[in-house]
Amino acid sequence: MEGTKLISVQCTNCHDCITKFGQRLAGNRVPIVCTPTNATFPFVSIPEGVWAIKYLHGVMIKETIPAGFHFMRPFSEIRYLITKKHTVFDIPVKKCPTKDNVMVQIDIFMMFHIRDAIQFISKLGTEKLTDLLVAAQQESIRNLARSTYHNNIYDLVEFDESEITKDLDRKFHEYGVDITDLMITDVGLPKQMADRLERETTFHSKNRLQKRRQEFDLLRKNNSEFYEELKLKYKNERLEEKENNNREITYIRKEVDEIEGHTAKMLAEIDAEMDDVILNITQESKKFETEKLAERDALLLKMLAEAKAKKADMEAKTFEYIEGKKADVEFQLAQNDAEVTRTMAKAEAKAAPKLRAERAYKIQQRSIDVLSDMSSNASHVVVAGSTGNNLLAQVASSSSQQAFYSADE
Repeated sequence: MEGTKLISVQCTNCHDCITKFGQRLAGNRVPIVCTPTNATFPFVSIPEGVWAIKYLHGVMIKETIPAGFHFMRPFSEIRYLITKKHTVFDIPVKKCPTKDNVMVQIDIFMMFHIRDAIQFISKLGTEKLTDLLVAAQQESIRNLARSTYHNNIYDLVEFDESEITKDLDRKFHEYGVDITDLMITDVGLPKQMADRLERETTFHSKNRLQKRRQEFDLLRKNNSEFYEELKLKYKNERLEEKENNNREITYIRKEVDEIEGHTAKMLAEIDAEMDDVILNITQESKKFETEKLAERDALLLKMLAEAKAKKADMEAKTFEYIEGKKADVEFQLAQNDAEVTRTMAKAEAKAAPKLRAERAYKIQQRSIDVLSDMSSNASHVVVAGSTGNNLLAQVASSSSQQAFYSADE
């Protein structure tokens, strides 16, 4: 079986490296570094899970580029993309001498990952890492095999490799590489020696098997006797335990009966006490209710008496107020009547001359009315004596003439 060979491959752009990493190419080659051919100005896109190392004017920038979209300056490029994943490195150590100078082959399984990409590229590189890992593994495993006899060589498969792993990790720490695990997967002896060991192992195995069978038969016989004794013991213990349980059940039932009787008595006492308490509460409630009703009636009577007193007082004050207002109104009316009388007297005093003329006019008017009536009856009027100064005769004459004129017309 050929060992693992770590290589560097080219890719078109940064995202193509994802398909490259993790592949195992012909010849057990594993790519851990990609060199993109199109990762320059004006921008690049870095995928997750890789270290990206940038160069400016041909000089490495001492800081990796994080994943994401980045603008690139002129004369700058992403030259290396390094995987962050753990890588399995497998290489057999051939012709490894044991403590008794028997050549054996030991297959080693190692797992590592790049911790610091800048240190890895600056100090080591892919090809040197392969050579250094092979040399470090062979040195550690040969030292381990040199301390082991060939008949115990198969025990190395179950060997604790933690110390070897820590030692290798310390050696590669300065290069930015962490060794996380190491395991011996297989150990091979020369064919003749392996066959002899197999025969010896088979013979010893048969002897051990026969011995184990005898021990097993004896142990089974002893166990059978012990089992019968134990079975009888457990049976007796079970009967005894059953009897104890019956006694315990009887005792518990007695206690339960006593507790139930005591509980019933307590419940009866509690019921009696509750009845007394309820009766007392009922009586107290009725008494309290009676007292409160009496207080309410007394309070209502008091409030009614106070209301009647207030009503009588208000009615007296109202009557007094009304009588007072009536007296004021009558006084005011008397004053107004007196004022009217005075005003009428003053008016009559001022209008007396005019009233005398009015009375004279009315007298004359009544005289005229009398004369008018008389004139309307002139044909029946007889005037005797001189009529020169007799007003009545003149009126009668005038009326006759008027009647004559009317007949002519």
